[in-house]
Amino acid sequence: PTYYVHMDVFPLTVNGKVDRKSLPDPEFRGNEDYVAPRTEEEHLLAAVWSEVLGLEEVGITDNFFAIGGDSIKSILINSKIKKAGYSISIKDVFLYQNIESLAIRLRKEDNSSDQSLITGGVGLTGIQHDFVFRDLKDKGHYNQSVLLNF
Repeated sequence: PTYYVHMDVFPLTVNGKVDRKSLPDPEFRGNEDYVAPRTEEEHLLAAVWSEVLGLEEVGITDNFFAIGGDSIKSILINSKIKKAGYSISIKDVFLYQNIESLAIRLRKEDNSSDQSLITGGVGLTGIQHDFVFRDLKDKGHYNQSVLLNF
């Protein structure tokens, strides 16, 4: 969807800033240039963008920022793409602002981790080494307390 407002001059406050309360409501002009997603990656991005931006449909040529995107929403998109098994940088969302150019930059991620048995010795951590080899008078009293009042 595309929203338009034609203005010759922005209304200003007495301080010279844009008077947001005096701005007219944008006019919706449909999406005559809608181009449907074609590839699996484009479908994924379109679904994620629709969900995050609260739109019914997003075309692959729609500009992310023109349809309501911002930096916070790009982080949400990044997170949802990651959950779907792909990765993309937030910088890419800013550089390639439509699905068509962004989809070719998606990378399939293998999120599986090695679950095989691990054997062998493990050295002490720094704090463990200090506790074991330090000459403490009462090692059984070496603790940290917290007092809780109810």
